[in-house]
Amino acid sequence: MLVKTVIDNILTLTLNRPERRNALNQEVRDGLLAVLNESKSSEYHALIITSSGTAFCAGADTGENITAQAQMVMDQYVDIISTIRSSHLITIAAVNGVAAGIGCALVTACDMAFMVPEAKLNLHFNRLGLIADGGLHWDLVRALGYKRAFALLTEGGELSSQECYQSGLINALVPAEDLLSYALNKARNIAADPVQAQLTKHCLKHAQTHSPEESLHLEARLQMQAFFRQ
Repeated sequence: MLVKTVIDNILTLTLNRPERRNALNQEVRDGLLAVLNESKSSEYHALIITSSGTAFCAGADTGENITAQAQMVMDQYVDIISTIRSSHLITIAAVNGVAAGIGCALVTACDMAFMVPEAKLNLHFNRLGLIADGGLHWDLVRALGYKRAFALLTEGGELSSQECYQSGLINALVPAEDLLSYALNKARNIAADPVQAQLTKHCLKHAQTHSPEESLHLEARLQMQAFFRQ
């Protein structure tokens, strides 16, 4: 189940399957895709993804017959993560507990992430004979470096909240009772100037895959938008 709330033009999506540690089943995947696609033409300024209970997301719901629908599930994951990454909204993960599997990718795909101290990223794909997905190779090799990322993914390791913070995968550690209000306040502050935030996001995403010269020219062009938007 997915719960949708809106406060001050900030959309919050809450994964609400605490009895399954908020694992993604067909209903939740469909719901995420539908809301994310709707948000492309919305007036929202920011998106917060969080969960109920004590886990953020246990990954795929192993209670489903995933093997029989593996290609469809993977296609949905690609659509969900790529839509979050390319969204014009400022995206924030409010990580209230352990994230595993594709749940880790929900965290790393967002523009910002805040995590409770007891949370962690479980990257146990190798125990299932699988590789990481959801863009995690791209994120982890940049955050950790090749050797640390290789060891983490081949040995099926974990990253504590402190390790996530030190590596730049999250922005702050926040007590559980303050997590959502902290994320909302951050979203409000950023959304106070949504154009500046969106232009900054565009420049940073571009800089990850382009040369300094190309970044220089993009900044000059978008700076004109910032100057003359009034």
